[in-house]
Amino acid sequence: LITDGDVTTAVPTLKAYLEDWLESVARPNLKPRTFDGYKSHIERHIIPAIGSRKIDRLRPSDVQAMTRAITAKGLSSTTALGVHRVLQKALNDASRQGLVQKNVAALAYAPRKAITERPALTADEAMTVMTTATGVQRARLILAFMTGCRQGEALGLRRDLVNFILDEAGEVLRARIEFAWSIQRLSASVMALPAGQEGERAKGGLWLVRPKTRSSWRVATVHGAFARELARILGSHTSDWVC
Repeated sequence: LITDGDVTTAVPTLKAYLEDWLESVARPNLKPRTFDGYKSHIERHIIPAIGSRKIDRLRPSDVQAMTRAITAKGLSSTTALGVHRVLQKALNDASRQGLVQKNVAALAYAPRKAITERPALTADEAMTVMTTATGVQRARLILAFMTGCRQGEALGLRRDLVNFILDEAGEVLRARIEFAWSIQRLSASVMALPAGQEGERAKGGLWLVRPKTRSSWRVATVHGAFARELARILGSHTSDWVC
């Protein structure tokens, strides 16, 4: 005390901590879309439920009360799990800063992810959809059904990332496709991506971005008639984009 003077002992509320954490930690380090999801969970669920509590007074029972409040709104346990994970991540950083001695979100029981059944097309139905579509829409469907790519990956696929392998007669045997970019719609407030994140604005709120990690880049192969159809579609337009 003689050397440093009075030591600040004020402990922030969870609300105050999370608002600062969003801007000082989350925004510079997360992709904009991920940041928007964190911000939504914090503002819609965490702060209304337990934001008024001092961060060092939080208990596992508070976290579980928050979970009950989320499911009481009719939201799924998957949503509650997502909120729980955001709080746990934020409190990990609070622990590193010495604001809390333990991460109560890590001690509380995490909600279980809801089990849902997703309807799927049969092979015949998928074939009907692909053959009915035309042009770049057909190309997008071929990519989706034959490689399992996401829509954003198909829309972000450049022509130079598709390599056709030919036989001796010049007939297309297969297409080697590298999915290394994705189109995402980001909020209008995004002017630039955080440092270290590769991407560029495509048009309006649409951005061309890299996957989270280099290991997420992948190569897929389309064979036979589907590869030949992709080659035909690409030959019918001059855009740099496949879809």
